[in-house]
Amino acid sequence: MTDKNVDISNIQELDLIEEALGVAAEQLGDITKPVMDNYYAKYPQVRATFTELSLNKAKEMEGEMVTQTIYSLMAIIQNPIVTKIMLQEAIVNHLYLKISLEDFNGLIDSTTDVIVGVLDSEFSDNISALNRVRNRLKAVVAAAYSNIQTRLVINTD
Repeated sequence: MTDKNVDISNIQELDLIEEALGVAAEQLGDITKPVMDNYYAKYPQVRATFTELSLNKAKEMEGEMVTQTIYSLMAIIQNPIVTKIMLQEAIVNHLYLKISLEDFNGLIDSTTDVIVGVLDSEFSDNISALNRVRNRLKAVVAAAYSNIQTRLVINTD
């Protein structure tokens, strides 16, 4: 299901991202390990959080989080309103678990960086599309974090 107002540029953007994901899958197979290696290198403090929150099933949780990140990168194009609602619900949980905005957006960056990292210069349109969508998704996440934190402060007074 998509928003009724999806325009041709969104369809083209989605096609470019799907093509990039295909290239990444061909070159890397499952991208979870390279994404998480990148993420933990940049955000070493989250490794312990993953282990603690996953009830010692960190690999499964890592796979779920990378899959959800890829889904969100595509869904923000196809259905931005529903994606914003979904992210707001997820962010409430992340705030409760004391997952920072930087850590949340770091996984978006690591996922995108790994995909972009396997693309040759001939895929410049794909790289541009991925970076545009990355920035759009991170902006939505930042706005949701801010909105939810503001509501939590108001509700605790």
